[in-house]
Amino acid sequence: EFEARGRTGNMGSTYLLQELAERTYVGRKANLMLFVLQHQTFDMYAAGMDEQLQNEWAKVQGRFQTVSFVETAEQTLRVLAAAFEHDLTKLEKHRIRRSSEERAAVLAEANALPVGLTQDVAAQLFAACYPMHPVSLLALPMLCTRFAQNERTLFSYFGSNEPHGFQQAVAHLEHLDEWVLPGDIYDYFVQTQRPALAAPLAQRTWAEVVTAVGRAERAEQETPRDEATSGSMTDLVKAVGLLNLTTGSQGLPATEAVLSQLYPTRSAFERVVEDAVAASILQYRKFSDEYRVWQGTDFNIDEHVARERDKIGRVDLARTLAERGASTPIVARRHSIETGALRVFDVVYADSESLRPKEVGRCVPRVVFFLAESRRDEAIFDRARKGAQAGEIWVLHSNGAGLRAAIVQVLAIERVQQGAQEVASDPVAAREVKERLKAARASERQTLNALLRDPAASRWFWNNERLRIPDRRILQATLSDVMDSIYPDSPKVRNELISRDRLSSQAAAARNKLFGAMLGYADQPTLGIVKYPPEKAIYRSVLERGGLHAEDKSGEWKLTAPPEEDLLNLRPTWVRLGALFKASEAQPVSAEQLMDDLAAPPIGLKRGLFPLIFLHYYLLNRREIAFYDEGAYSPSLTYEHLERLVRRPDLFTFQRFRVAGVRATLLDEYSQALFGEK
Repeated sequence: EFEARGRTGNMGSTYLLQELAERTYVGRKANLMLFVLQHQTFDMYAAGMDEQLQNEWAKVQGRFQTVSFVETAEQTLRVLAAAFEHDLTKLEKHRIRRSSEERAAVLAEANALPVGLTQDVAAQLFAACYPMHPVSLLALPMLCTRFAQNERTLFSYFGSNEPHGFQQAVAHLEHLDEWVLPGDIYDYFVQTQRPALAAPLAQRTWAEVVTAVGRAERAEQETPRDEATSGSMTDLVKAVGLLNLTTGSQGLPATEAVLSQLYPTRSAFERVVEDAVAASILQYRKFSDEYRVWQGTDFNIDEHVARERDKIGRVDLARTLAERGASTPIVARRHSIETGALRVFDVVYADSESLRPKEVGRCVPRVVFFLAESRRDEAIFDRARKGAQAGEIWVLHSNGAGLRAAIVQVLAIERVQQGAQEVASDPVAAREVKERLKAARASERQTLNALLRDPAASRWFWNNERLRIPDRRILQATLSDVMDSIYPDSPKVRNELISRDRLSSQAAAARNKLFGAMLGYADQPTLGIVKYPPEKAIYRSVLERGGLHAEDKSGEWKLTAPPEEDLLNLRPTWVRLGALFKASEAQPVSAEQLMDDLAAPPIGLKRGLFPLIFLHYYLLNRREIAFYDEGAYSPSLTYEHLERLVRRPDLFTFQRFRVAGVRATLLDEYSQALFGEK
């Protein structure tokens, strides 16, 4: 079939995969499940192809669900340890174990061990995998995962006799204290794996490392040194370059603590690294505390950043945070789940220089973080929190100075990036500034996240009482408890289509269809809605479950007031609507005013749900409620009115006129005679 369509080569492969993937979705008695195992992502395999083939492979990727599976570092190292066998004496094993324990302790203290790998376990694995140096052992799986074929490359390195592989490296070892170092792994990857790296960024990074290694080799040829006492600069640059390639969330940084483990003494490492830095082959990055291979630039980033910090001076901390969009709302999870209404606390920042101005009006749940920098600031906080509104939680955070320093650092680097001419003309300087800015922003986020990640470091107050919040779990429980007290009369409508302030186009269309069903088919089961469209889901979760549309004793279906068994807690909303319409006897009330009132505490009715509840109330009380469209009286509320009302509630007003006694009876008789209804 494929040959008949003229599909050959790579195009034929992509077409075949597309066809197979599409057939898995057809839905037959015997469905096809297609699994494709890959070492890398689709784009890595297609990176070297022309644009047309890349587009074809992108289409194929869109038809598959990607499930990533990467073994943890500890699991990989355990597998490797099980494959090693040693023919060592008891004394030699003891020496290796002691050396491994010392290196594991240093790496653990430097936070250089992979996540989940403890110091004791690391020491055992290092000893079991001798003569692989611990730094080499940690870096190798990361390189195989990022740039090669994962475990296939890993075990090819250990088991084959390829040039610069493990077998050849071990053959050159002569003494017990010698190890297979990162430089040996670098040689293996450059010789055997580098051509497989198709990603442009990876190719460029490799090119930088290879260039730096070449410069180190030339420098050592021009200035011979005694490697026995001071070590090889080339080996150091190889190690730094190799670790630079693993940089990332799980990467192994080229810090002094890590690199010094490759040398017999600290002084030997310091002599070599000083020479490499002096030759502009390596660069120490203070902001990330690591060494990097350096292409070469005369741009002094630290000097420019310090100058910009001086120009910035003392910033308005609270206002700067607000301008930078740092106020991410906090969700009250338990309350939101129980009520079906997403409730969040707005986040507001304040300090001694810019106290948040008091706001007048309806209660808005919020958390006010007061960023203190001195004892004087704490006294100001104690006075300010006493005027807090009912829905406000005030928090005293004492690390305002640390947050200020982090923000000023980001602002200064941003100014350097935007204003320094050297950055525009020097690509190396531009990249350095970009990476510095990335690290500064990460530090800013980490400092901000600490406000919620470590709530015990702050003091929390609500209603002028101290809250005991030792951890995040208690914090979440407390936030929901506070939200319960703010919205005690909240309806409990668990339907994500309707129980929200802004509806999706699908939910809005379903709600509009439900309007029509309520207006014309209230005497039919399920309002005449057949099958299972979205409006039926809304009907069942609100009108049916809430008892607002039910069958009476005579078998007649009709809209009814909330029953005594109020499963959705709608009676408080019903009572409030009655009070608002009673007040409208003196002054008409707009739909927007009704919506705002019900959205405020203690009810907190979601704006997407309001038109549905309001229409239900109106239909049950319409003989007492006059309706005005832009000030003009209208005898009835139609479907067309409702479509406009949800978009412009301010244009529609309502007023109640009580009709009772003889007048009510007369009105019923006229309605029956003229319209056939009561």
